[in-house]
This record gives sequence, C-alpha cells and structure tokens, in this order.
Amino acid sequence: GPHFDIENREQLIEDIKNEAIKDARQKAKDRATALGVKLGKVVSVNDGSYGGGYYARSYGMDMAMEEMAVSASAPKVMPAPEISAGEDEIRAQVTVVFEIK
Repeated sequence: GPHFDIENREQLIEDIKNEAIKDARQKAKDRATALGVKLGKVVSVNDGSYGGGYYARSYGMDMAMEEMAVSASAPKVMPAPEISAGEDEIRAQVTVVFEIK
C-alpha cells in the first residue's frame, strides 16, 4: 500500500534533539540548585531518535480485488481505494552528563 513520510525528517530530528538538550541543561541546573552545587562543563552527550509512521490499513482495495475475482465476467466499475488518515511520531532521547562544581 501507499507509504507517506515527512519531507524534512532529518532536520526535524535534529531540531527535536537540540530542544531535548536545552531541556536537559535546564533540568540539570534545577537539580544542581536543589543540591546546593553549581553546574560545570558537559562531560558527555548521548542522543538517539526513533519514530515511524502508523497508517491505518485501507480495505477498499482488498474488497475491490475480491469483488473483481468473484465476478470477473460481469463488467463493474471499481471503487476508488480508501486512504485513511494516519500519524507520524518522532521522539528523541538525550542523556547529558555535566560536571558538578
């Protein structure tokens, strides 16, 4: 069946990772403040992303093919295949390790 994708997938993944890194820095600052220490330099960054699309299966074409096989001798107009709406989700996980001063 048809497969749809996001046009700028790689750029979106990079943007999401950068936002995750900013979020990690802010969370680390908050924890450091709560602990009474200061945040130092970044020691390491480990990032990953995953995601894929989910598209509902269209049964319109399957039914049309079945109908065509059963009544091959009778001329019929095939209905247009149904294309259901789907969604695509991209997630990023980032682990940042900071020095503590």
